[in-house]
Amino acid sequence: MSVQPENLYEAEIICETVGTTGIITLNRVKALNALSLTMFRALDKTLRAWQHDDRITQIVIQSASDRAFCAGGDVKAVAIEADKMRRGKDPGETVRTLFREEYRLNALIRNFHKPYIALIGGIVMGGGIGISLHGSHRVVTDTTRAAMPEVKIGFFPDIGFGAFYADMPGLTGLYMAMTGEIVSGRDMAALGLATHFVPQSDWAAVESSLSSGGEVDAVLAPYAVKTREKFALQDKIDRYFSGKTVEEILAALEKDTAEDGSGDEWCAKTLKSLRSHCPFSVKTAFRHYHAARGADFAAIMKTDYWLSQNITLREDFYEGVRAVLIDKDMAPRWKPPRLEDVTEAELDEVFAPCKNGEEDLIL
Repeated sequence: MSVQPENLYEAEIICETVGTTGIITLNRVKALNALSLTMFRALDKTLRAWQHDDRITQIVIQSASDRAFCAGGDVKAVAIEADKMRRGKDPGETVRTLFREEYRLNALIRNFHKPYIALIGGIVMGGGIGISLHGSHRVVTDTTRAAMPEVKIGFFPDIGFGAFYADMPGLTGLYMAMTGEIVSGRDMAALGLATHFVPQSDWAAVESSLSSGGEVDAVLAPYAVKTREKFALQDKIDRYFSGKTVEEILAALEKDTAEDGSGDEWCAKTLKSLRSHCPFSVKTAFRHYHAARGADFAAIMKTDYWLSQNITLREDFYEGVRAVLIDKDMAPRWKPPRLEDVTEAELDEVFAPCKNGEEDLIL
């Protein structure tokens, strides 16, 4: 039995059942499965139906492409709509609706009462992490490459990623949030973001075995292999990212970075990375991390919603997307241009209840 798409766009999400397994295949391959509002709605509709269908015992979500599981949300479309809203040419309902429905989908997956198995091969970023890592089983492989790169486009690490911070070792969550750096599948296992690592040579066998039903952990056990227990960069991250402010982190990195190249190569690379990203976003990510570590999931998602609505009103968001995805000149003009120029008062504004009057996200 299959859940048939109601229109052409829903073909980007292929939903079918094999035995007692509901299988979702992301099929917007040319766009690396970038998630549109239509796709969020198709996922939500299918998952809610399967959650109450006694014939379905587990969900598998996968990609039709080996290159990417999901490269995130369709931020180009969001940025264009947000820019219209910022300039008073659009009431902003599209932006509000998209984030509201995306975050509700994240919550649905996190609270799903049946096994939800994400087979994460290839690239997974941003919104793709939101529809995979909140599930009960997160299976990665040799080709997996994950990141939360929002600081590079004037946004912030959203989709409830803050819910993982408390369980990630040391300050690794802060590092991912502030730098947007890519981690491998093995890294994800060491960071606690993945529950199982399966070698690429066994990937097809896992896909086949899961569709045949059976207890999920028992099915995965023969294929899963142990990976290193500690993230390779953790000691460096814990040392250099322990500052109480972003400026203290920068100072620690600068101290061990020599202009003649004789200093610590990782410090120099990390410092350059932080300096190149949107200053406002880097400071937002820092504050968001420390707030989220002690918060419950509902509070994290509420803050994410406020931030999503407020930060998209800033010029930086459109400018970042323009530079990376529209004009692709990779030369964003950030406002302000330096981390040191971002004030706490400006940060207070984006962490406040939504400026558009819709203060709460009802999950």
